Amino acid sequence: MIMKKCLFLDRDGTINKNLGYIYKYENFIWLKDAKKAIQYAYKKDYLIVIISNQSGVSRGYFKKKDCDLLNLKINESLKKFKCKIHKFYYAFYHPNFKKKKYKASYRKPNPGLFFLAKKKMNIDLSKSFMIGDLKSDQIAAKKAGVRFKLKRNNLLKEVKSII
Repeated sequence: MIMKKCLFLDRDGTINKNLGYIYKYENFIWLKDAKKAIQYAYKKDYLIVIISNQSGVSRGYFKKKDCDLLNLKINESLKKFKCKIHKFYYAFYHPNFKKKKYKASYRKPNPGLFFLAKKKMNIDLSKSFMIGDLKSDQIAAKKAGVRFKLKRNNLLKEVKSII
């Protein structure tokens, strides 16, 4: 079976404005050219996967189903760009709000979500990239053997520079 290449993206601060604990599409503000960046990678046959810490669930600010609904609306908005995010992986765990059903190994800077995506989606991590805005994104990607690029300004330019 042929393994797939993937563009892993952090969510808040990378594809949308980080306004803290976003779970409603009304509060989700796309960053400039983020949709075009996703479209570009999609057309280059990359899987597009979001890997994000979302401890708002553990904290009780919102529910997992709120994340699922937001994901649907994010992908609906990408339809006119003829692309989508293939999968959203979230770490709901937070060390101050421990719930046994959420795994600490999934929370960045741990690489657990990369390995989960690899297993579930047949991803070749050595041919994949991660773009994120935090040091924890970089550390997690490095631990998973995924090349990393720090999101600075225009996501489209950054995606084009690595793909």
